[in-house]
Amino acid sequence: MPYAIAKGKCVSHNGGGCQCVFRYRGTAEEPTYLIRHCMTGTVTDQVPESELAELDCVDVINNCWMMFTYTGDNGAASQWVLKLIKDLDHVCGAASWGPNEDNTVYTLTLAGVQTWNKNKV
Repeated sequence: MPYAIAKGKCVSHNGGGCQCVFRYRGTAEEPTYLIRHCMTGTVTDQVPESELAELDCVDVINNCWMMFTYTGDNGAASQWVLKLIKDLDHVCGAASWGPNEDNTVYTLTLAGVQTWNKNKV
C-alpha cells in the first residue's frame, strides 16, 4: 500500500494544528496513519490520508506559536521551544531561541527563514 506522507513529516489533521506522522497504519481501502500532536503528545490512530495536509516548518511554528505564553521564565520558555522543535530539527534546519536582555521578549529564529517574537505577559 503506497503512502504519500513520509514518517516524521508534520501534518494538519482536519485543520487541527501540528501533528507528526509516527507510524504507517492501513486498511484494505486506504492508507492510514498514527499521528501525534507536536505539543500535547496526543495520539490519534487510523487517520485516513485524505484527512491530512502536509505542513512546512513555518506552518508548524505558526500553528504552535499562538499557544506559547512567555512569562519571563526563560527555562520554561526554552523547554517549550525544545518540545516544539524536537520533531522539526531534521526538516527545518538551524534554529536559535532565547530572551532579549531585559527578558521582555522571547525569540525563535529559523536561520534564513523567519523569526517569531513573543512579548512577556
